[in-house]
Amino acid sequence: MTDGVDTWSVSTAYGLAADPDALMSVLTSHHDRVLETWRALMDDEWNRPSRNAQWSVHDTARHVSDAVELGAAVGPGSNDLDALQDFDPRSTPLDWLEASVGESPADTCARYEAATSRFRDAVHSRLASGDDARATTVYGEAHWTMNVVHILWDSWIHERDVLVPLGREQMCSVEEERLVGLYGVFMAGVPSKLLALDMTVIVDLTGRDHIRLGLRCDGGQLSCEETPGGHSQASGDHGSVVDALSGRGLSVEDALPGAPGELAQLAAFMNG
Repeated sequence: MTDGVDTWSVSTAYGLAADPDALMSVLTSHHDRVLETWRALMDDEWNRPSRNAQWSVHDTARHVSDAVELGAAVGPGSNDLDALQDFDPRSTPLDWLEASVGESPADTCARYEAATSRFRDAVHSRLASGDDARATTVYGEAHWTMNVVHILWDSWIHERDVLVPLGREQMCSVEEERLVGLYGVFMAGVPSKLLALDMTVIVDLTGRDHIRLGLRCDGGQLSCEETPGGHSQASGDHGSVVDALSGRGLSVEDALPGAPGELAQLAAFMNG
């Protein structure tokens, strides 16, 4: 993390490159907005289906709270590799939901509010101390800041899982949109790292701002950066592209016309 960085980038080699104050601002605004949205839900809306057909709105909110609690538990002096090594993306979230069956919406909101406060405190302390620990991630060992961005991205996607079926618009800052778009494109490239496939893809996303992103896998290291050199190969709406790359909404081909076929194939592999 570097003070005064104007552009964002993520890499399995060095983690998140961004201004620490900007990151903390994004986390705070996202957490506050999600909590405000949940507290404004009508009683019957908590039981409505989300975009994930197997989860209700309340199931989704409980999952997001669970994920933030996991992140909050790994603070200064913790061993990230030990704390996260038993996480299985296929079964652990379901185990979490089973543990909170019967929790009221009010209790979910209170748990989320407490967990996000602890999470931000832990992130702030680690950034201030210059913590350079490695962590277990879904794509192997990487700098601990990658899990911070992963939890944000996961929450952002699930926020849309709730809002889209309810016919409500997701309102977020330009900075939050930039970071989530960056990481969403990065996640689509994860299979290239796992399969040791070198690749370079440059795409444009248009939302509250226009961002150009360069996804690269080289020598087993995966990265995504803003404003790379070179010409864009495809462009699309920010929300639609991030949705498509996470297996929601439009196909990658429809959300990002002109994208190399390998990007759609990698995203399908990742979400399969």
